Amino acid sequence: MQNHRLITTFNEPKRFVDQSIEFLKRHANNKKVFCALSGGVDSSATYLLLKKANINTFPVFIDHGLMRIIKGKEEREHIKNIFPEINIVDIRDSFLPKIYGEGDAEKKRQLFKDAYSGTISDIIKEQNCDLLADGTILPDIEESFGVSISDLKETMSLDEELDLLEKNKDDFVKS
Repeated sequence: MQNHRLITTFNEPKRFVDQSIEFLKRHANNKKVFCALSGGVDSSATYLLLKKANINTFPVFIDHGLMRIIKGKEEREHIKNIFPEINIVDIRDSFLPKIYGEGDAEKKRQLFKDAYSGTISDIIKEQNCDLLADGTILPDIEESFGVSISDLKETMSLDEELDLLEKNKDDFVKS
């Protein structure tokens, strides 16, 4: 799976949207794109840009049971109201028993990462998606992986990304 990353410093919202749509059409046109929505601004904006670019997208909200209750409603209900076409994937029954009683925060974090990435991988395979859309903003990438913008290229293979991660693993900051 190729990784196409839009790296930009645009301060003008309209220019950012236009460049993002052009980028998406160049790299994702005629492909099926998996997009996980968390309910946050980053993933929601990513999904809206994909829609605006008319990209074939499979939007997913993964409910692991630890989401917020907002004004008496589960977060997934709010997401479904905003994006009626979203696919809700409920992993609460398989995920929550694994972390119940686990006192070590690092182990819980790893269990969450494993469940989340495993679910995403399964869906990508089931839906035969070509690309994965990730709305993670650069400061979060830098914080989580210790990677600077100069280390990133617009297009990288998964192997190149894994090599980059391996080279920087000592600088990895636990999120």
